[in-house]
Amino acid sequence: MAAAYAADDLTPPVMGSIKNDGEGVLLSWQAADGAALYRIYRKTADTDRVQVAETSDLFYLDTDTASGTKYTYQVTAVKGEEESAFSSKKSLTRLEAPTVTKATNVTAGCKITWSAVPGAAEYKLLYRKSGASSWKSAGTTAGTVMTIPDESLSSGQKYEIAVRTISPSTSVISQAKTKTYTAAPVLTTVYNTTGGINLKWGKVTGASKYAVYRKTTGDWERIGTISGTHYIDDEVASGTKYHYQVKCVGSSGSIISGYAPHNKVLTRLSAPVLKSVSETSSGNKITWGKVTGATKYRVMYRKAGGTSWSTAGETTSTSYTFPASKMAADTYYYLTVKAISPSTSGYYGENKYIKLAKGFNPSSWGTMIYVNIDMQRLFYIGGGKILLESDIVSGGPGVTETPTGTYYINRKTADTYLSGPGYSMHVDYWMPFIGSLYGVHDASWRDSFGGDIWQYDGSHGCVNMPVSNMKKLWNLTSVGDKIVIE
Repeated sequence: MAAAYAADDLTPPVMGSIKNDGEGVLLSWQAADGAALYRIYRKTADTDRVQVAETSDLFYLDTDTASGTKYTYQVTAVKGEEESAFSSKKSLTRLEAPTVTKATNVTAGCKITWSAVPGAAEYKLLYRKSGASSWKSAGTTAGTVMTIPDESLSSGQKYEIAVRTISPSTSVISQAKTKTYTAAPVLTTVYNTTGGINLKWGKVTGASKYAVYRKTTGDWERIGTISGTHYIDDEVASGTKYHYQVKCVGSSGSIISGYAPHNKVLTRLSAPVLKSVSETSSGNKITWGKVTGATKYRVMYRKAGGTSWSTAGETTSTSYTFPASKMAADTYYYLTVKAISPSTSGYYGENKYIKLAKGFNPSSWGTMIYVNIDMQRLFYIGGGKILLESDIVSGGPGVTETPTGTYYINRKTADTYLSGPGYSMHVDYWMPFIGSLYGVHDASWRDSFGGDIWQYDGSHGCVNMPVSNMKKLWNLTSVGDKIVIE
């Protein structure tokens, strides 16, 4: 199509730039002397040259375009009825800006997804810290998914993310999408403990809490959400192999990270439950229950008051005789057992049985209650035999210590309250031995006894016992009975 009327004194505009804009093709030109208006003409490979617009500006944004199509433009100058000859041609393949549709924190980094753009040869993924002026490139791809690697990002940092569409002749960048990156927690330790399988991981900047996942052979199951960096899975079966992973949880309660690169795997081995310790001609025999998944057991011992454990031996059975040659006369020992399999080891038996070694003669002690603070153990001896053994919790060291020495039960009171500064607790059985200040009583508010509990959660100075054992002691004891604490 020719210009309506060509004027010799009206020169055609000199074409300027042409480029892809977010909404279409943007072209510009220089002013022509005497021109009042400018007409824009366009053609494609499939259409003839047609006028698409008229403007007094020196630029035009053609929004009626399709990505992947090549457009050729010319401009004429117009003054009244006069129209100049056509300008030189400017051509460009229209490329739309991609739309970043998703940004997800995953195991390897931050996974970015965007819309496909017709005519694009490839895409360049760009990112920068919020407020920064320059972009960094995460690489190029012909697809519409790419991950900014974890090592290029800082956990807790907010980033702007954009994608540039690239063709042989042009490129265009998308609008930026903002995303705060949160790294995946890395499980550092997974091991068997008395109460289950203990998991530990490193703290992650930007995480409010952590979601713990587990599986055996099926799908991952979320089993807990905590604010700390360790978790004990107590719903496990001995002999079963478990896989674990952890994700970060944001302040809104949603998951904000991927899994760590590698999950942790551990076969659960329960702690052996010790059944008995009995004296034999060759030493003290210890027995315990069979642990599913264990191929052998390791028996350990140490003197009461000592800190280091020694191995007595290993066995595939559920009993072991602690040799008399290893025992000193009139000495208490801790005895414990650990379950072992080819792939892992369990944890030492929770109930550490303490048994007097050779040379001990209970009948020489008469009728009495014996409490050993170091062992956190109470014995009731009567008729030449140990009639009751129980784990206890005594007063805390250096704070509310239980007094040591020889005392006597001065009364027995049932169903009463014990009060002091900041507390008032109901007990079923109360047997004081120093006025009304110190005594032996049940502690129904405690979940466990023995071990090192007294060192961080000790009593107010009394001897705390499980309700069931305290009831037995109550029935065995009379007012005036001796109690020795050491």
